[in-house]
Formats: sequence, C-alpha cells, structure tokens
Amino acid sequence: LINNKTNETTEFETDGVFIAIGYTPAVELAQQIGLEINEDGYIKQDGKHRTTVPGIYSAGDV
Repeated sequence: LINNKTNETTEFETDGVFIAIGYTPAVELAQQIGLEINEDGYIKQDGKHRTTVPGIYSAGDV
C-alpha cells in the first residue's frame, strides 16, 4: 500500500484484494412499491434515511 499523504509504502500478506469501482443501484423492487428514485438512480431519502413512503427506510448504497 502507498500512503497518499506521506508517500510511505507498506507491504503485507493477504489472500485477496477486492476492488469495486462504480455500479448501478438495483432499485427495481423499490420502484415497484412506490419509492421515489433520485436523479442519480438511488432511492430518494432524507438525512434520517426516511424514504418518500412513510414507514420505509433505506440504508447502505441503495
């Protein structure tokens, strides 16, 4: 690994490295039950994870 702030390099043993760069949110079920989707394709929610349907909350990358 390279520390972007100090430029220090650290090595360690591992069984794997998993990298995910971008994805498309899977919101089909959310749309079927009437949740609004924002312009970026995610479930529309407020700062407390409340969706546009009362009693339904969202969490994570949805």
